[in-house]
Amino acid sequence: MNVLIDRWLNMQWASPWWLLALILPTAWLGWSYWTQARRASIPLPGSDSFTFHGKSWRILLINTPLWLRWLALSLVVVALARPREMKGEDQVETESIDMMLALDISGSMNAMDFQPNRFVAAKQTGKEFIDLRPNDRIGLVVFSAQAFTQSPLTLDHQVLKLLLDGVQQGLIENGTAIGLGLATAVLRLKDSEAVSKVVILLTDGVNNRFEINPVDAMQLAKQLGIRVYTIGMGTNGEAEVPKTDFAGNTIIVREPVEIDEALLGEIATATGGKYYRATDLEALNQIYQEIDQLETTKMEVIKYVQYREWYWPLALAAFCLLLLEMLFRYAVLRVLPESSFEPLSSGATPIIRS
Repeated sequence: MNVLIDRWLNMQWASPWWLLALILPTAWLGWSYWTQARRASIPLPGSDSFTFHGKSWRILLINTPLWLRWLALSLVVVALARPREMKGEDQVETESIDMMLALDISGSMNAMDFQPNRFVAAKQTGKEFIDLRPNDRIGLVVFSAQAFTQSPLTLDHQVLKLLLDGVQQGLIENGTAIGLGLATAVLRLKDSEAVSKVVILLTDGVNNRFEINPVDAMQLAKQLGIRVYTIGMGTNGEAEVPKTDFAGNTIIVREPVEIDEALLGEIATATGGKYYRATDLEALNQIYQEIDQLETTKMEVIKYVQYREWYWPLALAAFCLLLLEMLFRYAVLRVLPESSFEPLSSGATPIIRS
């Protein structure tokens, strides 16, 4: 019992002003009692032969329908006030950020200075970064000599990771079109209404395609308010790269690692981003984690409180009480129509009109 009392004392009310209406059922009950007492006090001529003395069980229960209706009306008023218990509080972190990943898939990404190679390592760390951003819309652009959109902006990160995992090399001409890759990603964000728009561009080479100049793509990103984080992927010095010889055999050769760090740094600085150099897998993971931390500044915290509503059990109880009142009035007590019989207050002598 104490537990129930404590629960009701701690109950919250969505519309507490409805509780003021509790005076209405109480006023109705008082008026009904006063009316019945007034009728019972007026003797009618020729009614002596219909007067019953003593208190049978029907007399004792004569006012039960009144009390049942009062209780039902009171429960309806309480239900309208919507009592509810707080079940818990959910905190949802939403970041109004749209991101495009621009991934270099040129032949040099097969270099083996990352395990097992740059291409596989870039895809794996990209998927891990996607998992860090569950509330962001993220898309994917891949580029070599040409660029194309592998995935538009989406919140379906499972599908996005499958698409990233399915990216293959050699489907388009080999080359490194940094300007085209950046411009494609930027145009995908052009119509975004997000508060923050970001491109993360990863490459391991030097731009050697000039359909779109990287500087022009940088200016476009700057005008649209898009931050660009650039990542130069590759160890310092030389790296082992698999090649195919004249006989069709795969051989491993060492080639110098050439990354246009000046260009990547300029793009990042001009757009408000940052340039990173990843010389190994651990460094690449740390870069993505740092970008994740930098892009939490736009975070919005929204709290949702979950409630257990009690209005519907009260409404159901009121309905059952009204049914019970009808049962008492017309079956148990077998009350005659109002013109022939008037229910009286407890203790009064019932009078049946002739």
